[in-house]
Amino acid sequence: WEEEAIAEAAFEGSIAIVDTVAVASYPRSGQGIDRTGANEATRTMIQGMARRPIQLTTRLVNPKLTPHDFDKAVEEINLLIGSPITLSTTDPDFEFTISAEKLVASFFINIATHDATEIEFSFDEPALIAVLEQYRADLETPARDAEFYLLEINEASFVQMMPGRPASLLDLELGIAAIREAAHNSADTAELLLADGEQPGFTTEQAEAMMPITKVSSWTTRYTPGQPRVRNIQLFADSIDRALVWPGESFSLNDHVGPRTVAKGYVEAPMISGGELIDSVGGGVSQFATTFYNAVFYGCYEDITHKPHSYYFTRYPEVNEATISYPTPDLVFVNNSDAVIIIDTSHDSSSVTVSFWGNNGDCEAERSLGGRFNFTEPQDKFEGDETIDPGLEVIDQEGTKGWSNTVTRRMTWPDGTVVEQEWFWRYRARPRIILIHPCELEESDVLCPLLVPDVIGLKRGIAVDQLRSAGFKVSIGNAIPVEEQPDHNTVRTQSVAGNEFLNEGSVVVIQLGEYTPPSEE
Repeated sequence: WEEEAIAEAAFEGSIAIVDTVAVASYPRSGQGIDRTGANEATRTMIQGMARRPIQLTTRLVNPKLTPHDFDKAVEEINLLIGSPITLSTTDPDFEFTISAEKLVASFFINIATHDATEIEFSFDEPALIAVLEQYRADLETPARDAEFYLLEINEASFVQMMPGRPASLLDLELGIAAIREAAHNSADTAELLLADGEQPGFTTEQAEAMMPITKVSSWTTRYTPGQPRVRNIQLFADSIDRALVWPGESFSLNDHVGPRTVAKGYVEAPMISGGELIDSVGGGVSQFATTFYNAVFYGCYEDITHKPHSYYFTRYPEVNEATISYPTPDLVFVNNSDAVIIIDTSHDSSSVTVSFWGNNGDCEAERSLGGRFNFTEPQDKFEGDETIDPGLEVIDQEGTKGWSNTVTRRMTWPDGTVVEQEWFWRYRARPRIILIHPCELEESDVLCPLLVPDVIGLKRGIAVDQLRSAGFKVSIGNAIPVEEQPDHNTVRTQSVAGNEFLNEGSVVVIQLGEYTPPSEE
């Protein structure tokens, strides 16, 4: 009524936001309804029977708020909404900015005229929640397990642990508090604290209980650079590098690497299969298995299954070696310590190395090799080779004896505990391989070639008879001019030299001499 009916009504003042800036309209004195008199007149009329218009009186009204009150409020409001604010988190490492326009849209101002007239202003919490919800996906992260990393700096290697952390969740109350803090902060920034959610499966405390993680064992074997098997060994080593084996967990080389295929980059190289040395894709990786096994052996870890080679190779420690193929034989061990194992592999042009990083309780392993016994003699093994003439023998491989032996692992802990384990293995005698013509192999259905007679210088009839008698067919080639009458019709050349071998029924071409008497002129 005052605003509509009084030309010069009193004004309590107002604050408006123009382009993100708070602007005050100051209060002023003026006429206002006499509230006390209006209340009494209205009450009297209500209590009586008559309903007639009431004449309200006015009086001079002085605002309760001063221009200074408005200036102070405007200054504080502009501090809150005058510029963008930035909130940040450290884990996850994320930062976002709320523009001044969004702050203004989330702000309210009210001139309250209840018991005591005052200027009310604040952020609207539902509006701030809507702003924060836009960043929930960026702020919330799942729980992260503690992790171990093997680092190499300046040729020095060491293990570092990255702490785990629980899941990070957006807490709206903490978010609103951070916005208010940033708005009041002259730097317009604040850290947004996140709430903890699900705990990690492997905690920092559990990781710290495994420390220190150091190199507990290492083994190196050497190879000849450039051989196809070297590529296979290096590929196999790379696929194992940095693998983790947790306490109580078993580790299988075949399960971890899988089949060795051309698609994975493996090439053909010699390998032992059924006691024979053959070319196969992925051949030669047993050298890695031997290297790996010795890291297990000297790390005091539990051997589940391994198989030495059928024949002994001098490049490997006797009995302390392993062969591998897919799917069998395999090499499997168990991490029987209380700490994780980090498998570290490395290689260069002439060697491959496997190192185990862990904490085995400072166990130290020693190897003791027994004496050879139960010797067996090599057997002769004949193999066919068509380049070998019948009746001849060529030794392709000298045989070696076979034998049995045992190896003992003695494991000692700092408290004096000693445990011994023994492994037995029997190496087969490597046969002496003798190359002969396939026709001389037992139960061979290959016919032996025949010895070609030397018919050079023989007359045609005699030469043909000898060749046919020896089992060959004869073909007469072009004649060759000769200067002497006795050389006429004698064999000058034959297509297969005498005393060489040729399959029965093959054709031997001979050329005869042809004498032409000189002209009488």
